[in-house]
Order: sequence, then structure tokens, then C-alpha cells
Amino acid sequence: MPTADEYRKTLVPAKSGLRKPVILSAIDGGGQGRLVAELIREIAEGGVYSYSDIAVLYRSHFQALDLQLQLQYKNIPFVITSGLKFFEQAHIKDIVAQIKFAANPKDFTSFARFVKSLEKIGDKTALKIYNAAAAVAAKSGVSLCAALSDKVVASKVPAAARAEFAEMAASMKEIAAAVSATAGGQGAARQLNLFDAPPPPAADSSAEKYPEEIVKQVCSGWYKNAMMRLYEDYPDRARDFDALVEYAAKYRDFNDFLANITLEVSESSQAAVEADENGGRVRMMTVHQAKGLEFPVVFIIGAAEGLFPSNRSIEDGDVEEERRLFYVAATRAMDHLIITYPKVGVVAGELQARQKSRFIDSIPRDYYTSQL
Repeated sequence: MPTADEYRKTLVPAKSGLRKPVILSAIDGGGQGRLVAELIREIAEGGVYSYSDIAVLYRSHFQALDLQLQLQYKNIPFVITSGLKFFEQAHIKDIVAQIKFAANPKDFTSFARFVKSLEKIGDKTALKIYNAAAAVAAKSGVSLCAALSDKVVASKVPAAARAEFAEMAASMKEIAAAVSATAGGQGAARQLNLFDAPPPPAADSSAEKYPEEIVKQVCSGWYKNAMMRLYEDYPDRARDFDALVEYAAKYRDFNDFLANITLEVSESSQAAVEADENGGRVRMMTVHQAKGLEFPVVFIIGAAEGLFPSNRSIEDGDVEEERRLFYVAATRAMDHLIITYPKVGVVAGELQARQKSRFIDSIPRDYYTSQL
């Protein structure tokens, strides 16, 4: 009797005459977002498929930021079934709030947003701390961010939060100084001029700062430790910071960056709701959430080393599980499969070249095409 190894299986497609999967590269995450958004629009306008027939799959949530932005800019309706939109996430809002407050210390709403992440601090306590800092700033002729480190202000902070508040206060003073040295930021800081006391210059104020440097500084400051206390999924949320740095790298003027990131955080979803009534929405989700589902058109984005497979799986030697996930993603497509990857990305806050996923390399070349 033949052994199991002697039984040879030949896979035969249930559908014939369809196009081969397409594998495309882009220079970076932004380029990948623009490419996929344009292809989605072309497919939907072709008349065969609607937006609701299209799904975008990714290994981790942060990989979808650039595409989310492009879909918003192009008014293409979409829904994220794997969680909130990138800029709707609490930890991202906290980071943005710190940047906004450093640029405009009159913004109590932003101050309250991040200071309430400390233990035992609610709305009333946040207001007491802010008012105390404002009084110290006015009396001493220092900036409000610098006044946060004053002992009078510290006395308003609950005992359980004082150590972390001191770290936060020192961090905010440095961030405010860095903001004053940004491209386009110095003018903004002088115009705000809270209590006629702009933030003191940074030690290296001779070097002009750019938005991405500010974002790196905020993401690596006191809040990084606070996130470990606030969220069980801290490692996943921390990876979102690389996407935020990459977003900031698109800007060289701080005022432009601040205006756009503020708009992103407060973006209304009304346009997507209205579009949903005519043609549905593109569905965006992680591969895990796509298990058991099928879609006529599937995009797999971020098919690069360190993204899919993830850096963690490579370091842990658990790439085979990632390979199974890649198979799951690819087999969600009923008619068309398009796989994309960026050649450059941000890793640990630094720009690095990326190689296409080893899973792509393992596919025989005549099984796919690079032509649309």
C-alpha cells in the first residue's frame, strides 16, 4: 500500500481564465498608499466591482496609516474592521496633544488630554495643575511648560503621580524648546508668547529642528513608559510611533505639520458615511480578522521583511506561523489579488531600506506578474 508521501496532489484552480496575482513595489509607505488608493479607485470606476467588493489586508494596524490618509484625501469610502482609524487611537491622540501644547501653551484641552493619563488625575485636578503653572509662569517670567517643574505646581499633583509628573514636566520643557527651534516653529512660538515668556532655546538651538525630530522626541519621552502602565498591548501601540515618525518626515515646516495633524485627529467621517450609501466601503483589516472571509478583490500591503513577516517573528524564529498567515491573506481573494510592499520605511525612528518579503521570494516567478 502506498505511503502518504507517495500520494501526489495537484492543485487545480476552481476558476480559470482570471489574471495572475500582481506584485508591485513603491518607494515608501506614502508611495504605497498613493498607488493602492489609485488602483482602488480605478477598479471601482471600472464598473465590475464596487468599493464593498474590495478588501485591504495587512499584518499590523500601523501599516495602514498612509493608505488611510490617501483614501481620505481622495474621498474614497472605507471602514476599518480591525479597530479605530490611526489618528483616532488614544495613544496617538496623547502624542499629538503634547505637540500641540508645546506649540501653544494656551491650549488647556491638549494639556488635559495627556496629563490625565497619569494616575489619580481627572478634569478638576488637571485644571488646578494648569492654573498653578499659569500663575507661576506669569509671576516668574518663565514659559508655562517650564513652570510645570515648579514645586508649587508639583504640590497640586496627587502623590501617586508626582514621580511620573516630574518626568513629564521635564520632558515637556525640552519638547517646547525643540518646537521653538523647528522649521516654521520659531515664528509660531513667538506669536503665541504666553505671558510674554516663550520657551527657552534648546541647548543645540543652532541646529534647526524638523517635525520628525519633534515626533521622535515626544514618542521616546515620558509617555513611552506611561504606555507600559496604560495598555497591555503596549508593544503593538509602540510600533504605531514609527508610522507617526514616517508621517512627520513628509513635512519640513512645523506649522504645516501641526495644521495637518490637527486636522487628521479631528477629521469627520461624515463623507465616508454618505459614500457608503452608494457603492459601499473598502474594508480594511488585519489578516487575523480576515480568516474565513472572502472578497472579489484583495490587496495585501506591507509585504516586506520586518513587516510581513514581522520583526518580532523573525527574532523569535517563528516565521512559519507568519507564512501560514500570508497564505490565509492570499487565499481571501476570489478574483484578483494585488500584493504591494515599500522599499523604504522607518524602523525604531530611523529611515531604513526594506527588502520584499521572503514569502514573495518563495513564489515561483511565473505564478505572478508585475504588470497591471
